[in-house]
Amino acid sequence: MKKSNDSILAVRKSLAAVDAYYREFYEKDVLPSPDEDWQWTPAKSA
Repeated sequence: MKKSNDSILAVRKSLAAVDAYYREFYEKDVLPSPDEDWQWTPAKSA
């Protein structure tokens, strides 16, 4: 189980990194906000 836990944590870390990257654009109004058009929101599900 330890190995699968490690991979889940790694995936969550990469999701958080992607989420933070896109959030920078959301704050600049370059992309639509997560609540409107972006269905995939890692920060909420993590």
